Amino acid sequence: MKQIPNALTLSNLLMGCFSIWFSSQNQLEWAGICILIGAVADFLDGFVARLVKASSELGAQLDSLSDLVSFGVAPSFIALTLAQQTEYYYFACFIIPICAAIRLAKFNLGGQGAVFLGMPSPACGLFWAGTALGAIPNFPEDLLPVYFVMMAVATGLLMVIPLQMMSFKLKGLGWRENRFRFILIALSAISIFALGWMSTPIILALYLLCSIADQYLFKTDEI
Repeated sequence: MKQIPNALTLSNLLMGCFSIWFSSQNQLEWAGICILIGAVADFLDGFVARLVKASSELGAQLDSLSDLVSFGVAPSFIALTLAQQTEYYYFACFIIPICAAIRLAKFNLGGQGAVFLGMPSPACGLFWAGTALGAIPNFPEDLLPVYFVMMAVATGLLMVIPLQMMSFKLKGLGWRENRFRFILIALSAISIFALGWMSTPIILALYLLCSIADQYLFKTDEI
């Protein structure tokens, strides 16, 4: 039982590796699906660790290393695959794993709290998973590469900017301390129901807006 959390963490890592391989084969839908499965494993490993009281320093380090692959390197390969068919500066996509590494290193040094400092790496991974699964705007074909490169830079930088952003580790179910979490969940559910995978950039924008609102209404501790 004590090894189940680490097994889930390594499953996340494995899904990140599979995602990279699928991107290299230009099978972006499968690359996105692997990131989604990895995100589920990433959520479950911490939950199970607390449930069976098996939290450990090894598990924490494995978690960050796995997140770097699944939500840093793998998304950059999706972005690279989408952008490299053009003459634009697609190598900018590698800013994603660089920023993810910085973000995760700071997270390990700072511990956990009610907020994140910078966008968490799974949010970046989920954005690019949604993009791989079809969340591509109806732009003119010659503008799409610009969009992919700009979003690669944006999702990378959002992980390292000093902006307090919401965590979903609830300490209670009260409305006052969780109002923006509940609002985000409700609006995200509506967006997914109405738009499917096309809701991915909308949900990212909602997360940013709700986090900005939340930091002015609640006193939080940086991590």
